[in-house]
Amino acid sequence: IRSIYEATPSHVLHEIVVVDDASMPPLRPIFDKKNHTYGDIANKVKFVRLDDAVGLIGAKHQGALASSGDILVFFDCHVKPAENY
Repeated sequence: IRSIYEATPSHVLHEIVVVDDASMPPLRPIFDKKNHTYGDIANKVKFVRLDDAVGLIGAKHQGALASSGDILVFFDCHVKPAENY
């Protein structure tokens, strides 16, 4: 989350949608616990928690449905974007 926030120009970044594909433990409490280190990033993050695992494409589809921006960029958890990608 931090790498996306830091690599994206602020005038371009509308939101970061994190899809939790029914992981155990859930991702949101982990983020909330570290929230004090995220600062302004927390205001840009939207979490979508799925009750049942739907897989990579299904999770990306749910993230797209939950997004409100005009342009969507998908990152997997192992990807770090280059500066001003």
